[in-house]
Amino acid sequence: MSSADQRAVLGRLARLVAIGIANAQVRDTVYAAMRASVFQEQKVHFRSFLNTSGRSLLTAMAAARGTSANDVLASLDSAVDLEFYMPVRQQRERWRGEPVIVATALRDHELPSAYDNQGNVVPILSPDIPPAALALALVPVETDFSAAPAMTPARAGIHASTTFGTCPPDACLTYAYVPGDWEGWLMGQPEFETHVFVRETDSSVAYH
Repeated sequence: MSSADQRAVLGRLARLVAIGIANAQVRDTVYAAMRASVFQEQKVHFRSFLNTSGRSLLTAMAAARGTSANDVLASLDSAVDLEFYMPVRQQRERWRGEPVIVATALRDHELPSAYDNQGNVVPILSPDIPPAALALALVPVETDFSAAPAMTPARAGIHASTTFGTCPPDACLTYAYVPGDWEGWLMGQPEFETHVFVRETDSSVAYH
């Protein structure tokens, strides 16, 4: 499927979600699932959610489309794997389940498509500056949902510009400074990888 076709599929799904959460009870289900999420930024794996505690959203999406729940799930087969969350931290901290818009984009720094609870297009002016309206994101998966994450410095509230404390006598990160995150608002916090190379006693280099 071409990128243009993928964007069209994501736009249709985001619009159905936006219409579905017009129902306060459905929206409460979404709110509860995100509040209960153990993943970074309270992310939810979209398809898994629809198949479990989010069946009411799936039903509402089907009703908005005038089709069956199975047809909605089948439409996900033509989309990339998706995650569902509120990407702007300040909005996430103050959201209490009130109405929100739903935005989507295929790639970071693309201008998102967004919809209100009547299915109308909401103009988004920038991929870098979030809208004033509370916004949920339906975007390609960046999270490993296969296992619950361990408590990390980031999840414990320690920021990248602070020290991590004492370390055992082996390779460890004691300090990091990140002057910017370079991601648009829809994709939430950036993901950083740390690659560690350790010189072995025989002068070879091992990757960890």
